[in-house]
Amino acid sequence: MNRNNLILLTILMLASLALSACAQKPAAAAKIAPVKVEAIQGSKIKRLTLISDAAKRLDIKTTAVREEPFARTRKIGGEVVSMPTASAAADANQILVRVSLSPSDMQQIVRAEPAMVLRFTNPNLKPTGPAAAPALGITAKFVQTPAVADADPETELYFLVDQPNHGLATGQAVFVQVALAGNGKLSKAVPFSAVVYDKDGNAWTYTNPESLVYIRAPINVDYFEGDLAILTEGPAAGTMIVTVGASELYGAEVGVGK
Repeated sequence: MNRNNLILLTILMLASLALSACAQKPAAAAKIAPVKVEAIQGSKIKRLTLISDAAKRLDIKTTAVREEPFARTRKIGGEVVSMPTASAAADANQILVRVSLSPSDMQQIVRAEPAMVLRFTNPNLKPTGPAAAPALGITAKFVQTPAVADADPETELYFLVDQPNHGLATGQAVFVQVALAGNGKLSKAVPFSAVVYDKDGNAWTYTNPESLVYIRAPINVDYFEGDLAILTEGPAAGTMIVTVGASELYGAEVGVGK
């Protein structure tokens, strides 16, 4: 084999090896979407399935729907007023507390249950002496509008304190804690952070029926108590719901940010 033919053969062999290496190079891995969004037949709600890395990035956290009796109360600003002088029962142990409410709020008060009169106090000072009022509040009961000057039965409620050493004085500003309709009723509750609202103001929460799967469920919030949303409608007690990452799931479902 002459020199020129040897050079040509070497070039062809090198080219063949290069082509072979290119052919054996693995194809680039297909991009995996962080969330799979699937339509649910007969519903506008969609089923979301996250990959584990996406769930970790969102720091998804869940808890179970609670169901228990909740104390539904409200603190209302009030004023201590003296007993009517014409009242034969008036004595040093009795005094009235008046609160003012809107007509709609008046309908929410459960008048059959006792109220609690709470004084404005300095937490650094401890009551001393026989005339000191109880530190945790003073029990009072609702009374029909007494013969108090300028009393308005449409917007005012009166509560009678009847105990010795109550420590209250006429004109004193106080809080009155009253029971509201539904007090003690068995109710479902979810953390405030589990509630998301759509553009129409409807409330939802995301259920977690199985690992990495999330489905939006409608709820009806009755009221908020601390960091809880008390519901009149919602998922069954014990249902796992999302408490961290719910807004991000909603964005993925409806396409916010696309």
